[in-house]
Amino acid sequence: MTVDRRRILAELPLPLGPDAGELDAIRMAIALEDACGVTLPEDAIDVAHLGRWEAIESLLCTLAGGERCAAS
Repeated sequence: MTVDRRRILAELPLPLGPDAGELDAIRMAIALEDACGVTLPEDAIDVAHLGRWEAIESLLCTLAGGERCAAS
């Protein structure tokens, strides 16, 4: 994951907490899409995906075309 993308992620309230709901996931997905210049697949816009760092980083790396991603 690029340094710029890590900085962006650090500024967002991620991962979503255990009390987050579907609306929280939608809001966060919009923020991620805008900040990172990607379009998230519909099946990834949920608390299960946006509530875990590993899932978020893996998703963004995949959407970036497999660019070199550093381990967390």
